[in-house]
Amino acid sequence: MTSLIAPDPHPATPLSASVQLSRFELLAIRRSTQVILDVHAHLSFDAWRAAVIRETAVAVGADSGMFVMRADDVRTSILTQDISRIEEYVPRVKEFDSRLDLWGRQLRFTAWSRAMLWGRHLHEMKRSTYYNEFIRPIRGFDTIGLTVPASATGELANLNWFHGSERGIPFGARGLAIVSLLEPAFRVGVALAVTAHRVDVAAAPHQERARDASTDLSATLTALTHRERHVIGLLGRRRTNREIAAELGIAPGTVKRHVENILNKVGLRSRRDIEPLLDSTT
Repeated sequence: MTSLIAPDPHPATPLSASVQLSRFELLAIRRSTQVILDVHAHLSFDAWRAAVIRETAVAVGADSGMFVMRADDVRTSILTQDISRIEEYVPRVKEFDSRLDLWGRQLRFTAWSRAMLWGRHLHEMKRSTYYNEFIRPIRGFDTIGLTVPASATGELANLNWFHGSERGIPFGARGLAIVSLLEPAFRVGVALAVTAHRVDVAAAPHQERARDASTDLSATLTALTHRERHVIGLLGRRRTNREIAAELGIAPGTVKRHVENILNKVGLRSRRDIEPLLDSTT
C-alpha cells in the first residue's frame, strides 16, 4: 500500500485526510489522467467522454457512470452502460435544485458525495418519488461526483459514478480521495475537449451528437480495422448480427464486439444512431 494525502472537499472536516491507496488504485488514477488529457486521440467529443467514463469508473470502483455537460436544463450524457430513462434526470431533480441549489453545491464542493450534496435533506430525498421512482430503478446508488466549469458563461461539466447495489461497500473517503486526485486533469481535459471539438455546451443535445457523428464518421472509417470495415459495410445494408456473422464466417458474439468497437470509435451509443449516417457514407 502507498500512503497518499488527498484533499477532503467537505467544509466541515479538515482540508486533508490521509488515505492509503493501493498500487492498483494509483495505476488506475494514472491511466484515467492520461485518458482525460489525451483529448486529441478521440475523433469526437462523445468518444472522448465515453473513454473518460470507462477509465474513471475503474479508478473509483463504480458499476456505472454518467458524464453530463449542462447549460440550464440542457444536458447530454454518455454512460458506461445503457441506463434507461436517463433523460428524466434533470427534470426530476429540478424541484429540489430550485430549493437547494444542488448544481451550485456540486460546483462549490467540486468532488462530492450524495450525503454532502443533500446534507440534512438526504432522508427527505430518499423518501421522494425522485429517489424511489428514478434512482432506485436505474440502480444509481451511493453516488459520488466531480463538477467543474465547462465555460466562462456558467456551463458545467459533471461526472457521476454509481454503485449498482444498496448493500455494497460505499465509496466513502477513499472514493472522494480518488475523485479529488482526478480533478486537476479533469479541469484541463474539459477545457481542451471543448476547444478541440468546438463544442457549444448550450446547444441542443441532438444537434451536438449529429454534428460530431456526421463530421467524424468518414474519418473514423480510415481508423477501423480491416474486419471492422467489413462489418460497417454490412451494417449499412441493414444486416443483423447473425446475418453478418454468417457472411463473414465468425460468431455472432464476435460481430457484437466489432459493432461495439465501431460505436466507441465514433462516439455513438447504438447501431440505430449509426445506420442513418451510413446511408450517405458507405
